[in-house]
Amino acid sequence: MDYAIAVCTLREETLSLRDRLNRMGVFAQVVSTPRMLRLGCGLSVKFALNDLASVRRCVRYCPSFKGYYLYTQQGYEKIY
Repeated sequence: MDYAIAVCTLREETLSLRDRLNRMGVFAQVVSTPRMLRLGCGLSVKFALNDLASVRRCVRYCPSFKGYYLYTQQGYEKIY
């Protein structure tokens, strides 16, 4: 299954995003942000790529949102 991460710069917003997604029935978990991205607070929300539309609806409540990154075999690639 393909997955992506949503990166925010504030830990509180990262945790809140995960909680909102879980309440919507979207499986999301907090993971460490890969160092190669050099972004954020050190935490990101990992989710299945097919849940991107739901995540996009929730991200509008996260002013510190920095982007979505798709996991590939070569590393992470910014998708939005």
